[in-house]
Amino acid sequence: MKFSDPRLFKLLREFFKVHLPMRQHCSEHTIRAYRDTMNKFVDFVKARKGVKLEEVTFDMLSRDELVAYLDHLVRDLGNSLTTRNQRLHCIRAFFSYAADADVTLASYLDKLSSVCDSRQSERMAVEYMSESAMSTMLSSPDASVRRGLRDKTMMILMYDIAARVGEIVGLRIKDIRFESPAVVSLLGKGKKERVVPISEKAVRHIKRYVELYHDGREGNPDSPLFYASYSSSKHPMTTDNVRRMILKYAKIAHKKNKEVPEHVHPHMFRHSRAMHLYQSGMSLPLISQFLGHSHLETTMIYAYADTEMKRQAIVETEKKRTHETGGNGIRLCKVDNEEDLKKLYGLKC
Repeated sequence: MKFSDPRLFKLLREFFKVHLPMRQHCSEHTIRAYRDTMNKFVDFVKARKGVKLEEVTFDMLSRDELVAYLDHLVRDLGNSLTTRNQRLHCIRAFFSYAADADVTLASYLDKLSSVCDSRQSERMAVEYMSESAMSTMLSSPDASVRRGLRDKTMMILMYDIAARVGEIVGLRIKDIRFESPAVVSLLGKGKKERVVPISEKAVRHIKRYVELYHDGREGNPDSPLFYASYSSSKHPMTTDNVRRMILKYAKIAHKKNKEVPEHVHPHMFRHSRAMHLYQSGMSLPLISQFLGHSHLETTMIYAYADTEMKRQAIVETEKKRTHETGGNGIRLCKVDNEEDLKKLYGLKC
């Protein structure tokens, strides 16, 4: 295959195969996040330019295309500003590496560096579903059919243990312990392992799922818990597959319950679980441990979001009261037609 810009694909390969794992010592989750970002950015530019993959060049990955891509994430895909900023960071990291490897590419990094992070507070970017919405979401898959059982089990487990999507697809059979108390071992950011409890409801679904998909745990304990089969072997599901699956059920659930957003992404399960635990009275230090946060300050976003939600409810109530009373405590009458309005203002008897 002949590339229009061989440097681009050579540097991409070195970035993912050498720089991130061997020089930066990044975890598999981190490398997957960088790779996912660059894949999506290149695909986005390829579609806009109407070119084949091998025809994509550094010139095409311009500042204007980057801005359009970041806007697309928020506006069209419903991604949070946090996700937007993370994608921007990944793309900048590649261009920084490229500029170090080839000084003639420094101008590209310089132009992309002018694209700023979103300045909206991280605390304002918490997207979560109400308990009613989450219940509708989890009941959407039909567990009486094979695929529905898999999807339902994955979503229940993802919510139950507040897992990141990368943690879910990285689970192996041996990471689940059914003996009481049932727990799951998760490998999180920075290769940090944490052990979290599983509810009885989740255990029941996982057992049914394992019985059907893994012959009752008789297979290889290192096999991925959630997998796709091809080439006569089991491979972990991709994060893109999980996102598409969740979006499909979100559309179904939204028709039943308008509290369910039309655009639901996997991380909303984690945020929702954390918010529901906080609202039910669990302390922030315990939630922080449950989520695997390194700093309690990170967990404070849920306390802030809950406080902000209550503040907005008070504001809306006050607006309604002011509208009904005119701000002076006297309830205003509601006029529905022009005839009554004229009578009220003395224009007609």
